[in-house]
Amino acid sequence: MPLESSAGPSTIPEKISGNHPLAPACSAAYEKTSGEAPARYGFWHFGTNAAVSAAMGVPAAAFGPGECKPEHMTGGRCAPAKAEEACRFCTHLIGTL
Repeated sequence: MPLESSAGPSTIPEKISGNHPLAPACSAAYEKTSGEAPARYGFWHFGTNAAVSAAMGVPAAAFGPGECKPEHMTGGRCAPAKAEEACRFCTHLIGTL
């Protein structure tokens, strides 16, 4: 399953091939963190540095805790448990790669 990200209307969306090592590594880290396979991959509706990496030919995947839209608004919050879960995902991803 390819990973997709979109940095917004001013940049071109990136897509990582399902054959790229980052795709199965993200899936494995997610499964190890949550205990289940990812149901789907989506895209973010705002800019990330992934667009810069993609422009240089470096694959990137954007990932973060909680829901992206409310947490990037004025007064946005992220539950500590979600931040801890994101840290576990990143730790598993590094171990997988």
